[in-house]
Amino acid sequence: RSKQGLILPLVTALLAVAWGMGMMGLFKQPMDIFNSPTPILILAIAAGHAVQLLKRYYEDFDRLIAQGMEPKAANSEAVVQSLVRVGPVMVLAGGIAAAGFFSLLTFNIPTIRSFGIFTGIGIISTLIIEMTFIPALRSMLPPPSVTKVK
Repeated sequence: RSKQGLILPLVTALLAVAWGMGMMGLFKQPMDIFNSPTPILILAIAAGHAVQLLKRYYEDFDRLIAQGMEPKAANSEAVVQSLVRVGPVMVLAGGIAAAGFFSLLTFNIPTIRSFGIFTGIGIISTLIIEMTFIPALRSMLPPPSVTKVK
C-alpha cells in the first residue's frame, strides 16, 4: 500500500528477468517458442518472493514500533528480522523450483533442456537479488511512516 511496496518488487523482478535473459544472450541461446515463458516465470516468482519479504518487513516494523523502538532503529532491525524469518523459506522454495526446472536437463530435446537451464538460472538469480538487493535498499530507504504500516 505504499510506493516502496510497489516499486521494490517490480524492480527486483525486472532485474531478475534481465539477469536471466542476459544469461541466454551470453550463451548465445536464441529466444524460441519454448523459451518464451522463461521471463514470465522469472517475473512471477521474483515478484511473489519480494512481496513476501516486504510483507514480513512491514509486520516486523509495525511490531517494533509498537514496542517503542525509534523508527530508524526499527527500520534496520525489521530488515534483519524479516530476512532471518522469511529468507530460509524463500531459499528453500526457490531452490526447489530451480531444481525442478534443472531436472528438464534429463530430456534429450535441446529446446526443453535450454528452457530448464535458463529458467533455473533465472530463479537462482532471483534469490540472489532478493537476499541482497531488497534488504540493502530497504535499509537505506527512510523508514515508512507509522500510519502507512497498518
